Amino acid sequence: VSQGGVVWSFGANTFGQLGLGEAKVGRNVAQPKRIQAFRGYPVVTVSAGEAHSLFLGKTGTVQSCGQGGNGQLGVLHRDFACGNNSDRATPARVDLPGRDDDL
Repeated sequence: VSQGGVVWSFGANTFGQLGLGEAKVGRNVAQPKRIQAFRGYPVVTVSAGEAHSLFLGKTGTVQSCGQGGNGQLGVLHRDFACGNNSDRATPARVDLPGRDDDL
């Protein structure tokens, strides 16, 4: 994360955990690439695991991407009691209890 909140990622991208979009899933990315989903959305900090990543925005919102098979991305869906368990190659908003009362 740059001082201006720009996010770059590189490395293994088996599940889309780099947030670079569907075209890069399954590929190793050797050089840092800017995550385009965050243009105009300054990020404060990142937490990256083996198969998923979390991004805290300046406004306090959290976004995630990568492997979601066990609900670890925190992206809820009104049609599923356990949330959305699909993998995501671009960051999606994490639904936070108390902040997202419309769920």
